[in-house]
Amino acid sequence: MIDNLAVLAPAVAAGGAAGALLRWLVMRAGGTAGFTAGLLFVNLGGSLALGIILALSWSSEAWLVVAIAFTGGLTTFSTLMVDIVQSARTGKWTAAVATGVVHLAGGALLCGVGHLAVSALVAA
Repeated sequence: MIDNLAVLAPAVAAGGAAGALLRWLVMRAGGTAGFTAGLLFVNLGGSLALGIILALSWSSEAWLVVAIAFTGGLTTFSTLMVDIVQSARTGKWTAAVATGVVHLAGGALLCGVGHLAVSALVAA
């Protein structure tokens, strides 16, 4: 395990920056109309990635940089909350509830699927 902050801090910063940049590119690609779709894509994709990474049993340094920093920069809970609140504020209650359910249930499902699939491949 690397305990050297001078080595880990730049790696974590780079991982987080790469994830945030990818999120921005995905959300930007959809334009204003694609905001919700882009948000769903990054959150579900990040959840799948975390499930895969979890199954790989990487070192704590790799976990820190890829799982925490990169997928932490890629996914966004706070933007999801804004999306839900904006839907609710405009009276779109069904959309608000559906958005929350799809992100949370879909994220948990895809994390589990990623973990199970890679675990099965590693065991084979």
